Amino acid sequence: MEIREGIEINRRTLMLLSVLITIIVVFGFIGPKISKNPAKIYGARYGAPSWEHPLGLDFIGRDLFARFCAGFLGSLKIGAICGLIGALLSVVIGGFSAYRGGIMDKGANLTMNVILSFPIILILFAVASFLQTRTILGMGVLMGLFIWPGQGRAIRGQVLSLKERKFVDLSRMTGLGSVKILFAEVIPNILHYIGIVFVISMQAGIIIEANLSFLGIGPTNTITLGRMLYLARVNGAVSMWGAWWAFLPAGIMIGIFCTVLIFLQESMEEIFNPRAAGR
Repeated sequence: MEIREGIEINRRTLMLLSVLITIIVVFGFIGPKISKNPAKIYGARYGAPSWEHPLGLDFIGRDLFARFCAGFLGSLKIGAICGLIGALLSVVIGGFSAYRGGIMDKGANLTMNVILSFPIILILFAVASFLQTRTILGMGVLMGLFIWPGQGRAIRGQVLSLKERKFVDLSRMTGLGSVKILFAEVIPNILHYIGIVFVISMQAGIIIEANLSFLGIGPTNTITLGRMLYLARVNGAVSMWGAWWAFLPAGIMIGIFCTVLIFLQESMEEIFNPRAAGR
């Protein structure tokens, strides 16, 4: 009875978090369309917040609310690309190799363990430093290529469990090939887990991009929340000008959105993972 009540509470929490994330994401796409031109100069360096410019102006007088909206959309895109790449590689490499077993599974498992043994943020820092042009697509793909092994191992564990079930054995008896069984029988039963992998990868992508951009090796010629933090730092927004409005909004949005994603992930795990729900 207590478990059922707990699951019901988690379902309500999941629904509320989903609505909140939907509102934030919709703002991310609508914000740039209803805000001012983020490239236009409106006034003096680090002008204070006002009715006309709610978040003030940046180091050359551009509207920070407009840049905040554009930057959040850029961060969303990077996170989404990273999440898709992470989920795709987790399923294709972790899932398929687990279903086939043998040398393929051992090789994939070894690859995941080797990648996990290295400090990913340092690898990304080194690789990004060599790139002259870093686009949103390129950064999202780059991060997705390196953060998937942890989630790949989780997908592998799910597939190893499902491949021994009777409905999979029946599919084998009908003569279906491995790929068809994996995508027609096994994957549909772990779609919720793939959703969790996407959320984890997206959250990781947004945070890592913010870290890389803060160090000056994020996407070039575009705006993200991380780049806003970088520009505020190198132009002495807080230390020299006391312009907290150039730094705080981007940092707070990263914190809020990633925290909501973490709660969403935990709610999904407690609902869909029997062991988590039974704690």
